[in-house]
Amino acid sequence: MLRRPATVRIGPSLMCCDLARVAEEVSAMEADGADFLHVDVMDGHFVPNITLGEDFVRSVSLASRLSQEVHLMVTDPDRFVEPMARAGAKACSAHVEAEGFTPDVVKHIAESGMRPGVALRPATPLEYVGELLDRVDQVLLMSVEPGFAGQRFLPEALERVWDLADMIAPTGRAVEIKVDGGITFEIAAKLAEAGAGALVAGSSSVFSDHRYVPGSVREMRAASGGRTP
Repeated sequence: MLRRPATVRIGPSLMCCDLARVAEEVSAMEADGADFLHVDVMDGHFVPNITLGEDFVRSVSLASRLSQEVHLMVTDPDRFVEPMARAGAKACSAHVEAEGFTPDVVKHIAESGMRPGVALRPATPLEYVGELLDRVDQVLLMSVEPGFAGQRFLPEALERVWDLADMIAPTGRAVEIKVDGGITFEIAAKLAEAGAGALVAGSSSVFSDHRYVPGSVREMRAASGGRTP
């Protein structure tokens, strides 16, 4: 049985773009009908890399009407919640594996005015989010190891989407499944069929050599079964 959501949201990952031209890049994504902008925040501890932060989110908020959805790959996620909310982020997902993660982080995200979410590494059992499904609006499943762009999609991630959708269904809640990492146009269709409601688009689809490829968001939307604007 296919469980394709009525709408699959597409969000380009800003860590893959040309940061020297971010306003221009974001404008092109917006014109192509992107639903949101995905912002990876890395602290060099939870993952080796260091990426985007509060000032970046604030600057993009001034340059685009698109909502920014933050993915915290940090050791102490609670410390980042208020700064991201103040900067203009509209959604925030924290990793359940982070040393400083507790259910109170989810509560804090919601109280800050952002849509609360949790994120899981590819090998983390789905059961880790079972008791959080009544508190979150989205679950972000990593389909690559977090920390670096340009990795290949892990095939087992597709089955995890099916399994997570089965976990969510009995709750009666509209918890969105978001998938991030190595998503090609072909994989986008399979993820939508499995029940993914949001896809993070990166260097495997909508970026080439750190430049946004015009029209690629429209192509991914078509591949995932959605109507192009």
